[in-house]
Amino acid sequence: MPFTVQLDLDAEAEASLGAVAEALAGIPGLATVRQLADVHHISLAIYDDPPLEQFVPALAAFAETLAPFEVRLASIGIFADTTNVVFLGVVVTDALL
Repeated sequence: MPFTVQLDLDAEAEASLGAVAEALAGIPGLATVRQLADVHHISLAIYDDPPLEQFVPALAAFAETLAPFEVRLASIGIFADTTNVVFLGVVVTDALL
């Protein structure tokens, strides 16, 4: 079972990106994050089949070390597949790394 690790955005960023998503929602063949039943986020990793009994506690411990940080967007792109999802590329910073 695929398992995604993602950083969700705060309410202010979510609201800002929500306006962009609304503008894109009417484009045929293009899926927005809401249409995919997700929230705007930064994907950190996707695992095909992690050993959950070890993975979940390690991930929870990692999450405890995080603090909010600013994110800057730098580019726009599309994951061209059956859902055609638009993404905004983030600027890689020390905080993100």
